[in-house]
Amino acid sequence: MTKKPAVDISLAQQSDLAELSEVLNHYIINTTAVALSQPLDAVGQQHRFASHAPAGPYRILAARDRDTGRLLGFADSTPLVPDEAFKQAAVVGLYCTPDATGQGVGGALLRELLRHLAAEKVRRAYAYTLDTNQLATALLRRSDFNQAAVYDEVALKFGKYWSMTIWEKKLAGAVDDGLVAELVTRKISSPVRRS
Repeated sequence: MTKKPAVDISLAQQSDLAELSEVLNHYIINTTAVALSQPLDAVGQQHRFASHAPAGPYRILAARDRDTGRLLGFADSTPLVPDEAFKQAAVVGLYCTPDATGQGVGGALLRELLRHLAAEKVRRAYAYTLDTNQLATALLRRSDFNQAAVYDEVALKFGKYWSMTIWEKKLAGAVDDGLVAELVTRKISSPVRRS
């Protein structure tokens, strides 16, 4: 039995870009785990990295083996819709090196990313899976994501159409802060309805 690696998770750095891209491109080129069909070139890789920040809800986290420093995977969050009205919703992506799947790395990355999102007052996290990605589906279910929608045969890859499931998770603390303050101040045990 393979020993699960001790994992360190931190914000991805510019110096991680080549390794992150190698992991993502592996899935783009070889699998239906990622719906994209074209691998990212150097410009695409740089653009993807630049769209994330070290602070705020949209970031990239890297998981490394604590003993060897080897990249085991990464997770990222992106806007659901690139508009201010949707700033409290994020799409999460999760990518492990092929030899790190099933080792708890993805779960650790997802927990840490969701913790960051909740701290940024993001109310909902979304994830997309194609119908062939059973590992991601199982992880999302264990992480209390609910199936929100299925787009039937929406992605064409490897000459076949694949269905995509959209998963949704309400993040802890995703409540109306004004309502909470009102309830605490008035010591009301029943919810206040607003019209």
